[in-house]
Amino acid sequence: MIGWTIKTCFRAMGWLVKLSLLCVAITFFLGLNCLTIPLFFVLWAGCKIFKQTPPHFALYGMTVYPTWKYGPHATFLGDLRKMNREADYLAWKKTRWMGRPWEARFFD
Repeated sequence: MIGWTIKTCFRAMGWLVKLSLLCVAITFFLGLNCLTIPLFFVLWAGCKIFKQTPPHFALYGMTVYPTWKYGPHATFLGDLRKMNREADYLAWKKTRWMGRPWEARFFD
């Protein structure tokens, strides 16, 4: 019985160590820009080879990511909002001939 308890405790500690190492690896890859910085250099080299506008670094919190937007406040959320506005405009443009659906009065 004692041997089984000791073996179970050591197995549990082993899984705890594995889980901790997994959390450290996830933090390292996602929080410390180990994916975005190589992505930046790959995109930059590709743009230079094909003579396109190269990206530059922008900050989103503590994370650095590549962007092509230039300005004093180039942010990830700003880029997402701009893409969302463009998508909404294109959706409106495709469906404006339909007018307002009669069901809309129930949801306003």
